[in-house]
Amino acid sequence: MGFFIATIASILDSIGDYYACATTCRVPPPPPHAVNRGIAIEGLCTILSGALGCGHGTTTYGGNIGAIGLT
Repeated sequence: MGFFIATIASILDSIGDYYACATTCRVPPPPPHAVNRGIAIEGLCTILSGALGCGHGTTTYGGNIGAIGLT
């Protein structure tokens, strides 16, 4: 149950990361189908990491958006 809650929280965080990255790069926000595709891939990777015993694994990280803004 804890991993499920962490996954839901990560999905919400990822949606914010997608839009924040677009704003930082001064490009239009991602279309809904691109956000859905990103969430689907993160879900697939979370299932894979859970099967391997890691529990939760995604690729988006809010700290990287700051690095994008600096560069």
